[in-house]
Amino acid sequence: MVGLAMIAPPTRSRFLIAATIAAAACLGGITLDCAAAQTAPDYASLLAAADRSDADRDADKRRDPAPFLAFAAPRPGMKVLDMGAGGGYSSELMARAVAPSGIVFAQIQPISASAPRPRFKRGWQRRR
Repeated sequence: MVGLAMIAPPTRSRFLIAATIAAAACLGGITLDCAAAQTAPDYASLLAAADRSDADRDADKRRDPAPFLAFAAPRPGMKVLDMGAGGGYSSELMARAVAPSGIVFAQIQPISASAPRPRFKRGWQRRR
């Protein structure tokens, strides 16, 4: 885990959406048989979990993760690839949704010399 290169906000959003769709398409066939029998977790209860940080709850207000979770439809036992994971916000939500038997792979890009390294480092340290 090295870091994440800065991408302009509209481009980064499109990239994350495309990456999520690509990952779902690639991994969907692999996990379809295992996860098909699993029902979708209650995403509202995942977001309301008592052990989530105040910073994540503040981010929930800005990012509105419920539609993302409903679209991606992570279920227990799935394998998920989060490309461009940044500070790990979405990776952590996916990990909660695929628990206890699933796994999340969080991929991040190398940080360029001008990128704000401490911000991303803090994000991952909070999630350990």
